[in-house]
Amino acid sequence: MADLFDAVRRGDIAAVEALLEENPRAIARGDAQGMTALMWAAWRGDAPLVRLLLVRGASASVRDTRGTTALMLAAERGHLEAARLLVPLTGEDERGEALRHAAGTGRTELVGYLLDEAGAALEYGGTDGKTPLTCAVLAGHSALAEELLRRGANLEARSSTFLPFEDRDDFGWHPLHYAADRRHALLVQLLLTAGAQVDPETTEGTTPLMLAARRGDEDCIHLLLRAGADPLRQNARASSALSLARMHGKPGLLQLFGSVGEDRPLAPEMPFPRPPGGDRN
Repeated sequence: MADLFDAVRRGDIAAVEALLEENPRAIARGDAQGMTALMWAAWRGDAPLVRLLLVRGASASVRDTRGTTALMLAAERGHLEAARLLVPLTGEDERGEALRHAAGTGRTELVGYLLDEAGAALEYGGTDGKTPLTCAVLAGHSALAEELLRRGANLEARSSTFLPFEDRDDFGWHPLHYAADRRHALLVQLLLTAGAQVDPETTEGTTPLMLAARRGDEDCIHLLLRAGADPLRQNARASSALSLARMHGKPGLLQLFGSVGEDRPLAPEMPFPRPPGGDRN
């Protein structure tokens, strides 16, 4: 089997054909990660090989150990022609997942194709509620996020579960939460300008300003305060943006808050939720 995968990775069509003549069943087998020959061809963006493997009977619905299909791999890598060959063999949910993969890797052309020609849903959120806009924001793709907003993407779409850097008990994040947590000041500005709520709350009452303060990100803090975010609002763990900023001890950070709360006693500080596996920058 290693020979078939090697031949696909080399783009050697003649060798692939010869190997399949010798062992037709090899087309359905996967490697240690569950990647089939079709998946490798899609990952490489080798449209002629994708076409050959499909003609030979390769299944486009097989998933690797990550749950990824050939179409998702093609979308993630930005391979339009390979995606065109695979889309007719997929369903609505798979196209939605492919759109999220494309958005998360900043593949603007693929995103446009999936929305305009393949029928993918702009607000597809999968099982975790993270829409294409959220995926673009997470990865810091501001131009693509702007395009999705132009198309009418929901500014307030909430995640239903967590990513590794989120707290397991604190979900329901909006795109603005992700932008602030990832220190994407340009995206914070973009979302606010587009009309995003400045103080949306998670299930535990955490706001984007709290996340920016926890990260010690002066640019995001400045933008959110200027837009009217409340530095004294507390979440379920009695943390406020101001108290989180104080914990940092950075000289310039508290200055951003001006005189707000200088003489106001804060509730006893409780540990801010930390992501499973440690804090991630």
